[in-house]
Amino acid sequence: MGTAGAASAVTESGQASTSGYDGKSYTGAFCQSNSGVNTAFGIAPWGFLSNGAQGVVCPIIKDDWQSSAGLSYARISFHPSWGISGVSCSLQSYAVNGAGSFTNGSAASNVLYFTPYPATGIVEGAYLISCNMPSGPRGITSYAIQEI
Repeated sequence: MGTAGAASAVTESGQASTSGYDGKSYTGAFCQSNSGVNTAFGIAPWGFLSNGAQGVVCPIIKDDWQSSAGLSYARISFHPSWGISGVSCSLQSYAVNGAGSFTNGSAASNVLYFTPYPATGIVEGAYLISCNMPSGPRGITSYAIQEI
């Protein structure tokens, strides 16, 4: 374990990290509707399926809860059959008192990339990706982040 804000030199499996960073990829199946009415039509082996206009939240696990260093990479990917037309997403960070900041994603094919990253300096806070899905089928296949 490193000190707060320092890049970890060891991975979760105990192997030496070649990058010094902690990256994670999550299945879209972790994402959940927050619209009050779940219009999802299922969770596929590869992710979250939506068939109607709704808000979706994708949780991100912050490994080093004392770190204030932030993120160095973030993206969310969508099933190529339906694409990202009409989808808008933001990467959000929140302090324990609820104060937050966010950045909107920019499109590249069926992927939204997030940069610049939300506020750093947040210790014991949380991250999430929030998306607004339009009517019609859409599928979140995965999302990934890299902590510094």
